[in-house]
Amino acid sequence: SLLFQLLPFLLIFVTVAVIASQSGIDPETIQIWLDDKGAWGPVMFVALYAVLQALFVSSHIFIIAANAVWPPELAIAYSWLGAMGSGLISFVFARFVAREWVQKRLPDKIRQYDEKLEESGFLTVLLLRSLFFTSPPLQLGLGISGVRFMAFLGGTALGNLPPILLSTFAFSNIIQWLQS
Repeated sequence: SLLFQLLPFLLIFVTVAVIASQSGIDPETIQIWLDDKGAWGPVMFVALYAVLQALFVSSHIFIIAANAVWPPELAIAYSWLGAMGSGLISFVFARFVAREWVQKRLPDKIRQYDEKLEESGFLTVLLLRSLFFTSPPLQLGLGISGVRFMAFLGGTALGNLPPILLSTFAFSNIIQWLQS
């Protein structure tokens, strides 16, 4: 049954969410941890961003931390890679674990929208990403929908850029202001 298939993922999700909330994950903690990792810091940052954001930890925590640790151009690159990883994790999970079950239960009206998503997936994903950035429910919803993988990938890659650029610009200016 679907519940039996989802149970391991649900247990992992709950465990990580509880540990993250109890361990006080915040930008300062991430900055200290990344500084200690040296050259492995960017790799670990992208991996943590991808996994934890897919588990509903705010992207902005990672973008703030990236701005505190690296210059803006690297903060943008690493944040973009983390956001892409998070989107891919959520999309693939939803597509291969939950899609079939959800698709069987979609009302006809929703199914019509889903069919339109197949046709105009890239522009829809681009617009949704620009507005809602890396919202985990959005990412899961796109995985369950009929959006094709390449449309999802392209729309996510381009649609994530404006929020990351704006957030990085804002946070880097705030950090500079606070340090002066």
